[in-house]
Amino acid sequence: MNRSIILRLNSRNTYLIAIVSSIFLIVLIFSLFLSYKLGIKDGEIYRELSMDLAKEINTMQLDLDNLQKAKTLAEKSSEIANISLEDSRLSLLTLKQEIDDLESDIFFYRSLMKPEKTSPSIVIHDFNLSFNQSSNFYRYSVVIAQVASQHNLINGELNIFLEYVKDSKILKIPIENLSSSKKSVSIPLEFRFFQEINGKFNLPENIKPTGILLNFQSSGKIKKNITKSFSWLPLLGVK
Repeated sequence: MNRSIILRLNSRNTYLIAIVSSIFLIVLIFSLFLSYKLGIKDGEIYRELSMDLAKEINTMQLDLDNLQKAKTLAEKSSEIANISLEDSRLSLLTLKQEIDDLESDIFFYRSLMKPEKTSPSIVIHDFNLSFNQSSNFYRYSVVIAQVASQHNLINGELNIFLEYVKDSKILKIPIENLSSSKKSVSIPLEFRFFQEINGKFNLPENIKPTGILLNFQSSGKIKKNITKSFSWLPLLGVK
């Protein structure tokens, strides 16, 4: 009697084990298939980003070659004709500045595509500022980038301040407080390679600016707190 009970229990256990094993196998196959599909999708995204960066570098390199040719031609024209010396000098200075900017941009984008094997870093690449007389607004743009061999998703906040002098004291005010967009003071960011931020603001007459201060704080696995400042007059091209 005891023997027959043991046989019935063993038969039932064998049936249950077969069912559980089948379910586990199906789940495992589905998980492998899903991981394969997601891997292909991520690979396609990285390839597209790399192709876009390569096209951008190629375009900037062509522009740089054309500017260098124009600079050489302008130098020869200046030497031969020696006419409108001041205009030629200003033209050469402008071309030189554009060449320097392009070379800096090319170096920057190449460092994104082929970074050195160091720990991941987040950089504030540049801050550009221009003034529109018709609208009386200042327009700005800034690029925040991740330089790393493996690009993780970066989340964080960027704060931009206008520095100015009042009563012999250096004060600062969030640039968004001077904007008509009424956004929050902190600008949320999310990127893998880089992100460009654009905006505009109006400068009150009673404020005499001295510079721009940027602060970026990232969260998550890669936590960084980066601060960078720019003097006001060089931003507007005044030396």
